[in-house]
Amino acid sequence: MPVEEKYDLIIVGAGVAGVFTGYFAVEKGLKTLILEKNTSPDGATPRSGGVVTRMMDNPLDSELAAESIKIIRDVLGNNKEIIRDGYISIEDMDDAERDLEKFRSLIPDIEILDAAEVRSRWSYIKLYHDEVGLYSPSDLTLNPFKLLVYMWDRLRDMDVDLRLGEKVERLIIEDDMVHGVETHDNTRYYSDKVVLTSGPWNREILRLHGISLNVWLIGVPIFKFKVDVKDMIGVWDENIYSYWRPDNGYWIGGVYDSFPIDKADNGFRKPDKEAMKRILEGFRYRFEFNQWKLIDSWSGPISISHDYKPICREIKGVRNLYVVDGLGGRGLMRGPALAKMLIERITTQ
Repeated sequence: MPVEEKYDLIIVGAGVAGVFTGYFAVEKGLKTLILEKNTSPDGATPRSGGVVTRMMDNPLDSELAAESIKIIRDVLGNNKEIIRDGYISIEDMDDAERDLEKFRSLIPDIEILDAAEVRSRWSYIKLYHDEVGLYSPSDLTLNPFKLLVYMWDRLRDMDVDLRLGEKVERLIIEDDMVHGVETHDNTRYYSDKVVLTSGPWNREILRLHGISLNVWLIGVPIFKFKVDVKDMIGVWDENIYSYWRPDNGYWIGGVYDSFPIDKADNGFRKPDKEAMKRILEGFRYRFEFNQWKLIDSWSGPISISHDYKPICREIKGVRNLYVVDGLGGRGLMRGPALAKMLIERITTQ
């Protein structure tokens, strides 16, 4: 028989935005339910690049990343299984000097390393011409799959009702107000506050109710290399637009490639030959490992708002229905900070 339960807050989706929304909700004393359609981490978050850096073009993104780094370190502590300290941006000297001044107040430990010093610390990185490294030891990369495993366990310990394998089919909306959700097996869960944190799948849920979300969807390829070096650092390559993170003898990254999709599930297709060609060219250009092998590749869906800003707000016309979306592939940098902001908003209204 369908079960009817009442909660202070229902969260749809247990990716990075969902788990941190749940974390802050419980800290505020809310009886919280999180519904996740997968039974293990298998959505957009675990397929993401794993980069969390404050060195962003947009000042808003830099500020969100700074807050997200603080949150991640507060919640996870010094968890070396998940977090890898340090990040370096490879840039031309003129760009690096401008960025140093731009980020100095936000990133106190930032510094410019010349080619010789970069090579002495990370011998597998090749620099050319007047390239240098803009380095912060307190930026980080992380394993997004392990992050979700950790956070799911942490939320259970905090008495969050985390229900896996529960796909939300529709929202319960009456009199222009949300009252809960209904799942694939016709189970209804009730709350007068619902937050959609399903990323690229939010749009599909809202469309069932005639609500449009001003985002577009793309799929982004990522590649995994086995390498012969374990002591590595996260890298952003300003000159060939690629990003990389270390993971215990593996080197994971991608160039800024993408393909359009009409629905989120289509973002999981394998990268094509052209994408593989571009990543191999970028890998060989920038890195010099004695032994390496491309061992895996995948793609993940992301949603981007039309003004490229993250969406974190109440849905117009439906009271107490909130959405976090438009993270643009920067969920780890934007999601934790937005989750904290949203719960503050919800609990102070």
